[in-house]
Amino acid sequence: MTRSTTAELLAQVTSHAVRYALFVELLFDSAPLRVHQSLGTLSATETGGSARTWYGVGELGSVGSVQENSNLQTQELELTLSGLDSTLLAVAMNEAVSGRVAKIFIGAFNEQDQLSGNLTFLWRGRIDRMRTTFGTDNNTVTVVCESEAASLTRSKAGYFTDNMQQRRFAGDKFFEYVAQLPFMTIIWAGKGVTNRNTFSPTPKYFGHLG
Repeated sequence: MTRSTTAELLAQVTSHAVRYALFVELLFDSAPLRVHQSLGTLSATETGGSARTWYGVGELGSVGSVQENSNLQTQELELTLSGLDSTLLAVAMNEAVSGRVAKIFIGAFNEQDQLSGNLTFLWRGRIDRMRTTFGTDNNTVTVVCESEAASLTRSKAGYFTDNMQQRRFAGDKFFEYVAQLPFMTIIWAGKGVTNRNTFSPTPKYFGHLG
């Protein structure tokens, strides 16, 4: 996939000493998680975006091999964060993760170990599952992500219900009474028409058609 690359990153790639770090963004429901593989808290900007705060995890964070192919085959990517205390681990276990967006960027650093220029987009996918490991000295969370090609092989299941509509368009009333339709008696040509396949002890009039 062709991507725009910052001049700073190109300069690093062609230099004798390459200094870079990966930046990971996980868009959880409770709050986005943004971390990077260097140390300290950084304010970094994606090309064309706005400045955001990223927290350094150093050697405690690792990113698996980022792969792509031309046949739309699903690729998995593992993001691992170790050394968590029990409180943070409990928060991670209670977080809804499936289907949440995951992004990876790469940033270049100068000789003073300062971030140089904007971040370059590297990979985007969705979280499939999360594994947690408890240990005496080391607690680890591994987030398994899938490339966006995975969405092309799955059907988008859903129902015409008010709950589903509210999740997509809050406040919309189009399906507000759809659950009552099987029990309604509709007046058609002066006669009451009911759903013969559904028993309703107290049929109600829905309205007049025609």
